Amino acid sequence: MFDQLQALGVQLSIDDFGTGESSLSRLHQLPLSTIKVDRAFVQQLNQPRSSVAIVQTILMLARSLGVNTLSEGIETAQERDTLLSFGCLLGQGYFYSAPVEAAIAAKMIKAGNLSNLMPF
Repeated sequence: MFDQLQALGVQLSIDDFGTGESSLSRLHQLPLSTIKVDRAFVQQLNQPRSSVAIVQTILMLARSLGVNTLSEGIETAQERDTLLSFGCLLGQGYFYSAPVEAAIAAKMIKAGNLSNLMPF
């Protein structure tokens, strides 16, 4: 079924990678386009007992599989900059915006209100 969805142009992502039910053994079996790094790791990036090694490993694994990465829960410029330095070019979190409805997001994009976004 995943292959059929991919043939239709649907892109599949694994959410909250590194926690819960995420399984390394399934990565090569699924036609994934993106692995989303769980916010629990992002929030610890700048703490003494940091998750830097875990985040870097997830990003390296995704690159080797030819899969995009997106980091969740980015709340500070420092977290954004650290993730950019690791090669993660996509992110989401309150640093960029509180959650908004689709119509509001479309207006923000149309108005060019994208000053905090990561480069693509």
